[in-house]
Amino acid sequence: MLAKLGYEHWRPGQKEAVEAALEGRDSLIVMPTGGGKSLCYQLPGLASEDLTIVVSPLIALMRDQWLRLTQAGQPVTMISSGMDEGDAWAALEDVRSGEARIVYCAPERFGSKVFLDALAHRRIDLIAVDEAHCVSEWGHDFRPDYLRLPQIADRLGRPTVMACTATATKPVAAEIAHRFGMRDPLQVRSGFDRPNLSFDVVPLEGTGSKARRQALLEAGLGDPENRPAIVYCGTRKDTDEVAATLRETGIDARPYHAGMESEQRTAVQRRFMSGETEVIVATNAFGMGVDKANVRSVWHMTIPTSVEAYYQEAGRA
Repeated sequence: MLAKLGYEHWRPGQKEAVEAALEGRDSLIVMPTGGGKSLCYQLPGLASEDLTIVVSPLIALMRDQWLRLTQAGQPVTMISSGMDEGDAWAALEDVRSGEARIVYCAPERFGSKVFLDALAHRRIDLIAVDEAHCVSEWGHDFRPDYLRLPQIADRLGRPTVMACTATATKPVAAEIAHRFGMRDPLQVRSGFDRPNLSFDVVPLEGTGSKARRQALLEAGLGDPENRPAIVYCGTRKDTDEVAATLRETGIDARPYHAGMESEQRTAVQRRFMSGETEVIVATNAFGMGVDKANVRSVWHMTIPTSVEAYYQEAGRA
């Protein structure tokens, strides 16, 4: 199964996490971005005839993993807002009939009676909560919808719970385990050192600092060795302006932020993932769960919201 998913060997902590899931033991998986968290729930999900639910806060994350698995011929589906109605009904039928072994959804999806009815036809083996730090009010990206997930798990018969995140301090990890009522959970916390990354801070203060930041960015991204790249901005307005200015220099850069229509964001992500677009300029709406293996550089035009957010965003490289 490991080879079918495109992996040659285990990364630290993966084998233990998979074994815990197969044994029905709750787990808290804290691995750095790119550390292989997704395999920890994908492999046990595909190995079981029962259903695994993967909860994700972002359509971008779901679509990325769903596409990789379906292209590998694996029985997975996803249900998200903005889907064509026919595709959504087909996905629900895959869940209901047992055709799908893994379903990806956002936490808000559990408010749908139709979705819950489809789940009622299946035995649910595992609930994997990706970006689980969103459940913590002490975390850097708190999402209120995540607070309902423990009650949802109880309503579904309290299957095994696997909580995954790249950024959880010990207090946040303790809160995650407490909120989900984890029973003697396996805790996997792999190293956070990323020796393949280098970090650079360029002070640009005073008069004309914005123009100098833009000039530095254009010079850096003008080198093909630094692309594909992700550029983070603090506001939607800055995102649009930076992307437009980069395009004027001949760099195919596209904005990505929550003010865009869902179809626009999806199209931008697809272009970036396929390599048609080499630079994506984003707010932190693009901050979680994007798995593109060949990102060469990450740029921050403003200070990130927290150290945890910076670690996660910089880890996209």
